[in-house]
Amino acid sequence: MSEVSRATDTRLAREVALKVVPQAPPLISPNAIGEDGRVVPSVAGPDSCSTEAPVLDPRRGRLERVPLNSTGDLLGPGWFDNGRILSSGWLFKATLWRFHPTASGKR
Repeated sequence: MSEVSRATDTRLAREVALKVVPQAPPLISPNAIGEDGRVVPSVAGPDSCSTEAPVLDPRRGRLERVPLNSTGDLLGPGWFDNGRILSSGWLFKATLWRFHPTASGKR
């Protein structure tokens, strides 16, 4: 269960609610362990809130990051029949905007 705390936002000069939600441990997919023993888990790094799918080689004791051309969460990565990694996921898309108040409410 998560706990809700009250805080004050000094920039907006109002009270806000803070809720810290514990992250569930990542699940391993049925195809996460390849025929050669390599594992492709879904992990989140200490400097990121998104999950990635690195390749863990237990024989060599190495964890190799898989380069991606998108940002998001990978869900249930696993090995495909041809030795490639297959995964589903959610892409992150964000935009920045700035509120510009006007004196009379007109633009």
